[in-house]
Amino acid sequence: MKGAEVFSKIDLRSGYHQILVQPEDVQKTAFRTREDHVDHLRVVLDVLREHQLYDKLSKCEFWLEEVQFLGHVISAKGIAVDLAKIETVLKWERLKTVTGRLVAYASRQLKVHEKNYPTHDLELVAIVFALKSWRNYLYGSQFQVFSDHKSLKYLFDQKELNMRQRKWMEYLKDYDFKLLYHLGKANVVADTLSRKKMHMLCMMIKELELIENSEI
Repeated sequence: MKGAEVFSKIDLRSGYHQILVQPEDVQKTAFRTREDHVDHLRVVLDVLREHQLYDKLSKCEFWLEEVQFLGHVISAKGIAVDLAKIETVLKWERLKTVTGRLVAYASRQLKVHEKNYPTHDLELVAIVFALKSWRNYLYGSQFQVFSDHKSLKYLFDQKELNMRQRKWMEYLKDYDFKLLYHLGKANVVADTLSRKKMHMLCMMIKELELIENSEI
């Protein structure tokens, strides 16, 4: 993208992650000149209209000289780290107490055959993968699993299951857990910077509680 002078972002209301881009169409996702930008925007918007895919206007931006994306700033100079993120890290205070809880993260790429799975099965794959990854922590304990895929709420009440779903259900029966629906919009990414904000808020609440108790 180095050398491009104008940038636009289009955010679909839902399902963008399910749209596969044909190899021969990848070049349409980046363009260098203003004329190219206009032409490709028109092509992209026409395709979206043809397939009745709707954009979320509040998250779309057009004709920008630079654009922020996933903690980076993209401009004619190339791709750079967002300076605001760097400043926050540089000013991070040194820990004074040893407190905390176990936090784990796991991910993997989809296998070839899994790319053909419907969304429901992909969400179930993720749960099975998580339970296998942390079996030593979860087996024999009661816990909750949150998913933003609403239909999984009724997973254990479904009567008609395909073969792979039956296999997964047999595995899930080894665990004592509740599967709860969590609205996708409320699923705020728990990255380090957001945790710092939450930590500061908790400290402020504790300080207020101490002040109130001392006044009593």
